[in-house]
Amino acid sequence: MKSLKTIATTFSALMLLSATAMADSYADYPLKGFYVNANAGVSIMPDIEFPGTKVALNPGARVGASVGYMVPVVPKMSLGLEAEVGAIVNTLDNINSVDARGYYYQLPFLVNAVAVFHIVPKWGFYAGIGGGGTYSRLHIRDLGGVRIDSDGDETDGAIQAFGGVRYQIFPSSEVGLGYKYLAAFVQGTDRVESHSVVATYTFHF
Repeated sequence: MKSLKTIATTFSALMLLSATAMADSYADYPLKGFYVNANAGVSIMPDIEFPGTKVALNPGARVGASVGYMVPVVPKMSLGLEAEVGAIVNTLDNINSVDARGYYYQLPFLVNAVAVFHIVPKWGFYAGIGGGGTYSRLHIRDLGGVRIDSDGDETDGAIQAFGGVRYQIFPSSEVGLGYKYLAAFVQGTDRVESHSVVATYTFHF
């Protein structure tokens, strides 16, 4: 009986130490070092206005991935620098109010700076800005029922702003919800914008 009691006491002590270690890892948040992030969600694009032409698009999708390095700078705050690539795809709704079929997609490639605030245990609130470029392609399959099969593509400069919240599910992993705004300076337009709401997963090495 004494042996069983000793084993039970030892086991309880180990469990307590394990729980304390886990709590310490959460308390040690923010994590520092390299990380990768994947995101996917919905993309909303306002009308694209070329001289004499207005292209309206349906809601679409955005996916992306980034890799970066994060450094704690002050208590409860860290800064990161990351490289991001992605894809944004929206189908055509109409052109100058005439029904259209086709798609418009963008492939952004960006460098972002991000600040993460750890005000609440296991929660991170982040905001960032970025810049780089985007490759875009407009394909018009048909217009008003008439087959067109017209294509145009180019690469332009782009800027991005984003923010959101992340929750630490494991010491090295977070899930979250974020918003991304992208503005591409496509020739012949003021700018081409997209607004995206994305779910995110972040893994820290």
